[in-house]
Amino acid sequence: MQEKKNKISIIFPVYNEEKALPEILDEWRGVLEKNKISSVFILCEDGSTDQTRKTISTLRSKLPIVTSYEDKRSGYSKAVMRGIKAAKTDYVLCVDSDGQCDPKDVVTFWRQRKSFDVVRGYRYDRKDGRIRKIYSAIFKLLYLLLFQKNLKDPSCPYVLFEKKKISKFLQYLPYTAECFWWGFSGCMSRYELSFKEIPINHRKRFKGITQTYTIGEVPFIFLRNIIGLIKISIESKKKSDNK
Repeated sequence: MQEKKNKISIIFPVYNEEKALPEILDEWRGVLEKNKISSVFILCEDGSTDQTRKTISTLRSKLPIVTSYEDKRSGYSKAVMRGIKAAKTDYVLCVDSDGQCDPKDVVTFWRQRKSFDVVRGYRYDRKDGRIRKIYSAIFKLLYLLLFQKNLKDPSCPYVLFEKKKISKFLQYLPYTAECFWWGFSGCMSRYELSFKEIPINHRKRFKGITQTYTIGEVPFIFLRNIIGLIKISIESKKKSDNK
């Protein structure tokens, strides 16, 4: 039981990352081993169209990896959810698999794990494009209106938590299909989980290109996730009021 508590599952939602993944996981392994943090990688492959699956198969012979595959792309939120459900450790860290999340920051997160329900990053120098930053600014206004909790960076994908602490609201998170962390932040606020935000080193992608949507898809995705965030606000409030 002690080994389980001191081990961490690190969830990587993966889509078309054949070029970057070996370098990213090797970097994470080096940091974790240097700091004596026992870990397992959970790779949630989401219907990649390149050679990502073949790359993962090769990496499994070298690294402690648990895999979860989808034949067709299910979306970021469902991929992260699969990883959380697959985790067998008490503590779970979720990060992106494009190299923008610096593994060196995990040391500070790990030291804070027993002091807060959720330890989360904020990107003080965010290395994303202007359009993505604009969308985040709009969503933050909606988030503040719905949940009245002024987080520095509600959509930051660098989040550590004890799995049992978030089990009560996992059912709501698929509502924000492409905006998982907005929904997570809303539920975290609604259920009054204690948290600490830590500045992280946000980097440019290692290799490849950011997965984007077509101009025609964007309005529907935007509207779908706005509706999803509102649903999370309404339904989670009913449950939290009755807890």
